[in-house]
Amino acid sequence: MDDALTRLTRHFIAGRYAAVLDEARAHPSAEARAWAARATQRLGHADEALGMARAALLEKNTPLSRLVLAEALLGAAKYSEARGLTRGASEHPARRLYAELCGLLGEAEEGMVHARLLLDEQEDPFERAQTEATLAVCLHRAGRYEDARARWDAALRGHIAVLGEDHPEVAALLDGLGATLRRVGLAEEALDLHQRALPMHERAFGALHPAVAGNLHAQAQCQRRLGDFEGARQALDDALIVSTQAQGADHPDTLVTAFELGRLEVDCGLVAEGFERMSRAMSAALDQLGPNHPTARAMKAWM
Repeated sequence: MDDALTRLTRHFIAGRYAAVLDEARAHPSAEARAWAARATQRLGHADEALGMARAALLEKNTPLSRLVLAEALLGAAKYSEARGLTRGASEHPARRLYAELCGLLGEAEEGMVHARLLLDEQEDPFERAQTEATLAVCLHRAGRYEDARARWDAALRGHIAVLGEDHPEVAALLDGLGATLRRVGLAEEALDLHQRALPMHERAFGALHPAVAGNLHAQAQCQRRLGDFEGARQALDDALIVSTQAQGADHPDTLVTAFELGRLEVDCGLVAEGFERMSRAMSAALDQLGPNHPTARAMKAWM
């Protein structure tokens, strides 16, 4: 069984998520079922992964099964529940996830504190690269874009050294760096990064995956900054279709994309249609996230 768990770990790190599922079926155990839930979440099947993760934790309560459930909750946009599960954890992956969740819940400063503390403790280069990425997320959400840019660069170097250039985690980092570059006025450079990342996402996951939707949304934001409103509108429309199918119409990511598409419609002269779309998205976001979440507040401010 130790050999099977070693293979599961190696497949997962390499981004071979279908192989994780095959291995878990061939050598069933509580640990294998936890890894299968983790791979299912990476493949974009959030609801299925959440059910599998809850069952894995009930079967055997371990640091791995708690981490897997927290990741599945994150994928299902249940951020507060996920943070509660990781609060006070001692294992590095769970602490890193806690910091990321702080950023998602509008508490980026707390996330930065936890990520920096974790970096001070870590010696393994790949673990440090993963934490650099978490710190970059928190810095970006706090509006500290130049600091975030340096952390994205460090995270990319560390991930590429271990995983190679054609890996879904590297694609996610390219998208993260692209989002930060757009915020500092480098929309053309950002668009290049997103366009480089898209085929990497599609090779790993296919066309209907949350990462693909997020990438298309990011490309649209860059195109909008560059004055290509029609291209941006098409990309946002595609992103909305993918996100709705991959995550559901009420997922926060889907709602943000719908809201941004409405904004773009207003800019293109479709004022009534745009405001109606934004109003629906904002109402659903308030229900999903609460009125004090940064995303909900930003929507209300724009309206």
